Amino acid sequence: MTDTVLSAYAGDLTQMLSTLSGMSARPAFNLAFANIQNSYANQYNDKMQVLQRKAMDTYDTSLDTELSKLKEQLPKLQDYQNLVSNAVAQVAETLDKIGDLDLQNASLQLHAAAGDTPDATEYNASVDSLNESLSRLPNVDGTEFSFYGDEGVGDIRLNGIGIKHFSADDDQAKPPTGSSVELAAGLTRANQLVSQLYNRLDMAAGEVTRVQDRISEIEDHQQTQAADIKKDVAKQAKQMKLEIASQLQALSVSFESQQQQNEKIVKAQTNDTYQPGSVVNLFS
Repeated sequence: MTDTVLSAYAGDLTQMLSTLSGMSARPAFNLAFANIQNSYANQYNDKMQVLQRKAMDTYDTSLDTELSKLKEQLPKLQDYQNLVSNAVAQVAETLDKIGDLDLQNASLQLHAAAGDTPDATEYNASVDSLNESLSRLPNVDGTEFSFYGDEGVGDIRLNGIGIKHFSADDDQAKPPTGSSVELAAGLTRANQLVSQLYNRLDMAAGEVTRVQDRISEIEDHQQTQAADIKKDVAKQAKQMKLEIASQLQALSVSFESQQQQNEKIVKAQTNDTYQPGSVVNLFS
């Protein structure tokens, strides 16, 4: 009797165990799959760190020192350029003052030629103002930037342009003397100074442009290089992600395929026909 009853439920027990096995397989797989995913993520992060370090090793840092020096030099060059511009403006004011002195001198020379004693107080004060202004011209030496040659300012700051207090003209002297001669020579020297300063402005402007162009050239090169490195890293990262995704997908597909096979086995083991003479048939 016992053997018959157990025999009657043999099919159901096998089905139940198979079903339970199938039900427990998915959570177990999901847990294992999550662990694998975490493992792959850790491996990916480790590989990315190595990849990024190697990528940075390929970055050309040889231009960094030059770029740093150029960026340090540029504002100094621009300050020097402004300094020379200010000197030009000051000398331009000197030319105006020489023009005023020339008018005063003409009047004084007429009085002197007539045998009068001219009052040169205003003229002499203007000469003092002119020379004091020249002594305050900025130092535009420029050797710091390898600008060599006479910029015209150094000597004039010390000695002026040869214009002194009023003196009557003496055209018979060899060479001729007097304030008119001094003013003419001073005007020539002032114009020469303006020309020298404009040459310095050209030199400074050319150097500013050269430095700016070189800075742009280096920065463009570095940006292009950095973009190429990032592009290469991104390409390799994408490939690693594709490989990981492919491996995870293969695991998932394999599991689902196995589950389908297990379900088929369970269905095949399902048997609703009980053996003749079993206790179940007594109640059917």
